[in-house]
Amino acid sequence: MKSGQNPQEKSELARIADINLRGGRYVAEAGGGLIVMPSFVGAGAPNWYPKARAAILGLTLATEKRDLTRATLEGVCLEIRWMLEAARKLGSEIGEVRIWGGAAKSDLWNQIAADVYGVPAARTRMPEAGLVGAAVCAGVGVGIFSDAPEGARSMVQIENRYEPDAKLSRKYDQMFEIYKTAYQALGVSQDSQIQTFNEDARMFLERTPDQSYDLVMGDAFNDFSVPYHLTTREFNERVHAWLADGGMYVVNIIDGGRGQFLRAYVHTMRQTFDHVYLAPTIEIWRTATRSTFVIMGTDAPLDLDELANIDGGDGNAQLVRQLLSDEELDALLAERDAVILTDRYAPVDQMLAAVFLDQAPEE
Repeated sequence: MKSGQNPQEKSELARIADINLRGGRYVAEAGGGLIVMPSFVGAGAPNWYPKARAAILGLTLATEKRDLTRATLEGVCLEIRWMLEAARKLGSEIGEVRIWGGAAKSDLWNQIAADVYGVPAARTRMPEAGLVGAAVCAGVGVGIFSDAPEGARSMVQIENRYEPDAKLSRKYDQMFEIYKTAYQALGVSQDSQIQTFNEDARMFLERTPDQSYDLVMGDAFNDFSVPYHLTTREFNERVHAWLADGGMYVVNIIDGGRGQFLRAYVHTMRQTFDHVYLAPTIEIWRTATRSTFVIMGTDAPLDLDELANIDGGDGNAQLVRQLLSDEELDALLAERDAVILTDRYAPVDQMLAAVFLDQAPEE
């Protein structure tokens, strides 16, 4: 478990773990049913899959911060165990694991490592193995050591050794099988054509289009966080530039019955798209303090008769039933002046103040 920090510093996870451990307050159960798959920047050895993403499995309403802390420590060890298993398949005999880096300063994490790996975990006196390796190589170079193994025997000293708990190791054996199964079940296949870009949509769409999309969906808004730079006419124009002929931009937003942000958003969409459609998701949206709206922008009119056949398999064609007619949409916009949201003027927080405060619309 490597940490690229000062050798005297603990990693942040190790620090949090020891805070929870201090005074006997750490009571989260080992292998307690919560699994963290730590592929935050893709998966390394032995899977080498950059499209892999992290996941947390087994969350319940009873899950606490300490449970997540321990599960994260366990998840890192389970991922490393996968490397050890790959090494064993290649014929390596692993009787002990050396632990180094800032994370090695955590006694809790070291014990979890031994229990997960099923072999003793040894912490070296000098926690930064890279420094020791460089010193050994230098020693060989100047003749202090005859070879690298002699240098390692001379300079590597064990500070503490953590023995695996047989009962917990059996529990982690079962957990490891679940971990591998979950990785295979949740992961995108290696030959998938899906591409993911972990960046702000505005940054991605500012590029010169190198392909076109039939559908672009926006799902970045909620009732307490609205990234205003994704609401403006300039952003809509960037979306439009990436759409194929007849393509559609679909967005869900949240507003209250007053509809100030809703009117501004629809009015702004109309500056870019020839046809804009609005579908409230509940019947009583006019009197609700907050509700979700689906807004669609396209240069080709919707075939409403065809849309009426789309019911999600439950016989309820809710989308076309909730869709406002052009006359109803015009009437909504005419209730008050509707502003055009631009990069220079997008006061979405003020428009959504009543939603933030959970205020019902005025009679």
